[in-house]
Amino acid sequence: METAEQIAALEGFATDNADLERLKELLVEADAAALKDLQNFESLAANDSDFEKLKELHQQWRAKFDAIAFLGLSRKEWFHSRFLAWLLDPKENHGTKAHFLENFLCKTLEQAKNLGIGQSAFPEIGETVWTKTGVTQEWPHEVDGQRGRLDILLVNCEEKFLCAIENKVDTDEHSDQLGRYRKALEKDYPKDFTRHCVFLSLEGISPEREEDQKHWVPVKYATILELVKDTLENEKTAGMHKDVRAFLEQYETTLRRNIVQPYSDAVRQLARKIYLENREVIEIIYENKVDYQTEMGNFFEDALSRHTISIQKQKSFKYQYNLYFRFWSNDWDRYTDFKTGEDWFPSNRLLCFELICKENSADVYLWLALGTDEFVRQKIVDNVNNAGQTVFNQAGRALEEKRMALHVKKNILDENGLDRWDDYQGSSIRKEVEDWVASFAQNDFPKMNEVIVNCFREYEARQADSSFAPSHGDMSA
Repeated sequence: METAEQIAALEGFATDNADLERLKELLVEADAAALKDLQNFESLAANDSDFEKLKELHQQWRAKFDAIAFLGLSRKEWFHSRFLAWLLDPKENHGTKAHFLENFLCKTLEQAKNLGIGQSAFPEIGETVWTKTGVTQEWPHEVDGQRGRLDILLVNCEEKFLCAIENKVDTDEHSDQLGRYRKALEKDYPKDFTRHCVFLSLEGISPEREEDQKHWVPVKYATILELVKDTLENEKTAGMHKDVRAFLEQYETTLRRNIVQPYSDAVRQLARKIYLENREVIEIIYENKVDYQTEMGNFFEDALSRHTISIQKQKSFKYQYNLYFRFWSNDWDRYTDFKTGEDWFPSNRLLCFELICKENSADVYLWLALGTDEFVRQKIVDNVNNAGQTVFNQAGRALEEKRMALHVKKNILDENGLDRWDDYQGSSIRKEVEDWVASFAQNDFPKMNEVIVNCFREYEARQADSSFAPSHGDMSA
């Protein structure tokens, strides 16, 4: 049947079918009813005492000062790793001895047993001298020719027990790191050591690889909050110094607000009451709520596409509370060694801009990934350092044995973004995004691109010189 005939048939069906007409009428009626319910709900929310009470309780809940968030540390993975390593160390000056360590091991070992993860012959906590446990932050190791650092390593040689902790806040796994950590521990510690591996993340997600799931027990930050709360309330720790107690209280506050995010019982109960009384209209509101990170990411993608900079990009993705969007210069893709990175699977780019869209703002990083060619990594760092901090604000650092940032721009939008999402299109946020991208495309990107392209060109020319040390990769245009 020709297209014109198909259209005519459909139009005839729509005209003659009484059921279809009735369906249209019902949809119109339902839409009008939903609009009326929303208007009534808006009026109710402005005057009802329950709504006012809920707002008041929420304000009280948020009123407590969060010093850690004020310092910009609440979502910093290194800060949480350092804090936990300090609290887990029975020899540190927190004054709680092995209390937190014992509770942490009890909780995570119990979860490992319940999930059937790791070894079955775990030590009995009560019979173990945990005060003799050593704690190492950023445990350095080398395995299969690759160097790395495990976030926290607990070792009790007397009990022949070790606990490896890999901590993730706003990042994900990369480069088979969990598998490499296990191999490194097997290489550096005797076979008769009991090994307990903890994969700590915001939601307690399991490792990506099936083999790692057999060895790493997933633990969520809600468990850490529970343990911190117990440390503050337990009579065994009642004698801790007041400064330590105040520090732990601040950490509890930042965990509640920024990591775990539960509300008080009073807030939850009143919110539940309001929901049950207005369930249908609240469901409509929820279905149409703003996805701030996704909309912001769309603003960035749209703005970048309308400028003359030549880039390629990966599809944006969400992880935990943030949206990630990665892109790089088309010019870099001309070089084979640009594709020797190990962090950005499956693209394997050695350099990558990463935009992180958060609720209130956004950050941009230019990353130098781990890679298979240390010569070209060193050359890139040398050229970045020669260009200086007027081009790359992280210039002046030595090559690191891990992913390293060459340029970082934090909070590229004004604060209080949620409060300024003031209309259906989020026009004020969109304008800020477009202004930033325009400045980046005209000023920052061309300078960075020139330095990096020149780096690859110089490196390629030197490779052609027989006196130059051979690379692990093949650089060709």
